[in-house]
Amino acid sequence: MRESDQTSFAQVLLNSSSRMYPLPSEWNARFCFINAFAEPVKILHGYSRNIENIAYLINLNGNKHRVWIPHLKRCIVFKPYTWKHYLGRLLGKLGIMKTKKA
Repeated sequence: MRESDQTSFAQVLLNSSSRMYPLPSEWNARFCFINAFAEPVKILHGYSRNIENIAYLINLNGNKHRVWIPHLKRCIVFKPYTWKHYLGRLLGKLGIMKTKKA
C-alpha cells in the first residue's frame, strides 16, 4: 500500500489528544460524485472552469434535502410523498394493493 501525507497525518492525529469530528458533506462537497445535501453547501471540492455555476446549481434549493447528480449537472429535490406514491402504483400494478381511480 502506497503511503501519502494523509496516512502520516492520520497516525499523528490518532496518537494525539486532539478531538476529531466528522463534518457533514456540506462542508466538503465533492461535486464530481453523487452527493446528498440537507443544507446550503459551504465548500466545494473538485476541479471545474465554472465552479460558480456549480455552486449556484447545488445551492438553488439550499434548505431542502436534495441529491446532486454530476453528469446531469442538477440536484433532485426530495419530495416526501414521491416514494409512497410510486410504491403504491407499483403494488397496484402487481395486484398486491388496489389503486384509487380518479
